[in-house]
Amino acid sequence: MDQQASSAKNAFLASLSQKDFKALAPHLTSVALDHKSILHEAGEPIRHLYFPTSGAISLVRHLQSGIGVETGMVGREGVLGSSVALGMNNSENQAIVQIGGSASKLSKNHFIAAYEASDGLKASVGLYLSKVLSEAQQLSACNATHDLESRMCRWLLQARDRTGQNKLPLTQEFLAQMLGVQRTTVTLVESRLETAGLLKSHRGYVEIVSAAKMRQAACECYEVMSTGRPN
Repeated sequence: MDQQASSAKNAFLASLSQKDFKALAPHLTSVALDHKSILHEAGEPIRHLYFPTSGAISLVRHLQSGIGVETGMVGREGVLGSSVALGMNNSENQAIVQIGGSASKLSKNHFIAAYEASDGLKASVGLYLSKVLSEAQQLSACNATHDLESRMCRWLLQARDRTGQNKLPLTQEFLAQMLGVQRTTVTLVESRLETAGLLKSHRGYVEIVSAAKMRQAACECYEVMSTGRPN
């Protein structure tokens, strides 16, 4: 598969005008996103942007206690590192591959050069960053008010949307970290959801059996964050 066909699997790249895509295309390279690999470390310079074509990347904020909590997720809908357009040269979060896949990779310098030369690309990046900010605000409200079962359903559906997979290679330890709870609590909630026919829990991965039932069980934030509607 050539680079253009591969990049078309990323919604952000696919949404660009032909002119803007052509400005980026010669500098895009296809790379593997290996499970648990760290693409950006918190506080370190952002040197490359990643446009996932499969798999998913978690943005994790680590507290002084050592606990890491997910603050966002990037999949085939978006781009990791776009904040450099606003002059944010260092990563605010650790970016870790939660579900292995592939991506188109672009150096920061090539991106900035194309961004500064195109009003169209500036508009596309601005729209994307606005959506990311809105989702972060919704996620903050979600974590503060909704119960774990509905939050887990929301999270799993988002992972499904971003990867296009019903079978998600996720351990209970990883889910617990992403949701900011104990592993034993995740085990209990998974058991309830499995009994209700929403998912099947296997060693090393979770399978969504009924997306329709899971949407009903998910908190309102799933629909809000999927469509971009204000609450």
